[in-house]
Amino acid sequence: MRDDLHRTPALLRVWQSPVRHASRQADEALLPYDMSRAATLQMQVGLRPEFERGLRDALGGDHGQLFPESRLDALRVIEREAKHPLEQRLVEAARAICIRTPDVADVVATARSRVFQDLVDNGIEHSAAAVRTKFGAGQSIPLRATMNKYRAECSIELGSTRRLRKMKHDDLLNLDISTP
Repeated sequence: MRDDLHRTPALLRVWQSPVRHASRQADEALLPYDMSRAATLQMQVGLRPEFERGLRDALGGDHGQLFPESRLDALRVIEREAKHPLEQRLVEAARAICIRTPDVADVVATARSRVFQDLVDNGIEHSAAAVRTKFGAGQSIPLRATMNKYRAECSIELGSTRRLRKMKHDDLLNLDISTP
């Protein structure tokens, strides 16, 4: 039996920054942005804009279709055009939304947010597994706990923004000091 089949894949570059910030207590406040940014970058790579537009059009746009059962037929057709696993996951999430909550008007936006949350969850678990493989369970357990603590603060909007630049020495010296 090949031993390399059970190895944890290397940590993606976009998830190295969240792992680094999770390991230092002083940088924990940066975790929601870092995890959101990593998941957003993964979505940008895996989801083509034209595929999302086609999916949105097939499902009736932002207003939905008159007959919700026709959405499932449209999903079967658009599913054949998926080229990336994330596109397939988006279609699966849209199908689950159409079946469970047929009254949702913007199915694609809801499915997109579910795929994003799955990417954040998978990134946390993969990061913990990669750290466990390299450094042991003593390092991966606190890492997972720290990342899970900030998981609820992650959002697509936060991941789409640019990080505020760090203040330089001159900027710090020019700050107004207020006394209580």
